[in-house]
Amino acid sequence: MAGMTVLARPKGLRQGDHVCWAYDPERGFGVVAAQFLAEGIALGERVLFVGEGGTAQLVAQLDSLPGRDALLATGQLQVQSMSDVYLGNGGLDPVAQTELFAAAGAAAVEDGYTGLRVAGDLTGLVRDPSRWEDVRAYEIVVDSVIAAHPLTGMCGYAAPTVPGERLRPLAALHGIRHVDGDTLTFVARVRGGVLVLAGEVDTGCADDLDEVLVGVGRLAEGPVTVDLAGLDFVDVGATRALVRFATGLRASGRPVRFVGVGRGARRVLELFDVELA
Repeated sequence: MAGMTVLARPKGLRQGDHVCWAYDPERGFGVVAAQFLAEGIALGERVLFVGEGGTAQLVAQLDSLPGRDALLATGQLQVQSMSDVYLGNGGLDPVAQTELFAAAGAAAVEDGYTGLRVAGDLTGLVRDPSRWEDVRAYEIVVDSVIAAHPLTGMCGYAAPTVPGERLRPLAALHGIRHVDGDTLTFVARVRGGVLVLAGEVDTGCADDLDEVLVGVGRLAEGPVTVDLAGLDFVDVGATRALVRFATGLRASGRPVRFVGVGRGARRVLELFDVELA
């Protein structure tokens, strides 16, 4: 699928990659994270593991990482609790958090590493319904930050602890993902202020597209451009979701312009008087 990669193993990832990994809570996230981080170590990156629990618990989760203790001693491997990283000031500030990661990536390079690789278990954030909108916003913003900095990121979510109606929209904000039984067929990414959609969007994932669009709309401070050139297919149900998005933002003084519109979507969008390029 254009713009989207389904990953079987946490290997072959490079700077700019942003991965969603839905893991089995009985196995834990540490085994997958250790493989992901080991690749970064081989590439000369500083690596950071973020999860729930104290330092000793987090270190224990990485017991399959070769040379773990020596890496901790040198500082190439770091571990931090989810609450310290994401909730240090009492709540998740999506923009401030991504700025901290960008600064940490730059600091890693200044310290002689090739970049920063982060494996973070975000299950605890999504578990709290009051934080859902902030987590969604964070995933939208951090994807563009990772693409522009010496960063590689893996976001872990325990399935089915994180229900499908939450997991699927989050997975859609990652160009690379591993989700068992994944039926999601599109990816959404913000690049240079443009929302870029790729893949296929049909009625089966129209609700997921709705969630993504709501998140983008709440972050947008001015006009929004939506690039549909990467969509191989978009049905009427999904097109209506795009119309709702454009209509809602236009009502609040933020016009939406669609570019790269295919013939099928154009016919429906023209019925609703939205701006097309």
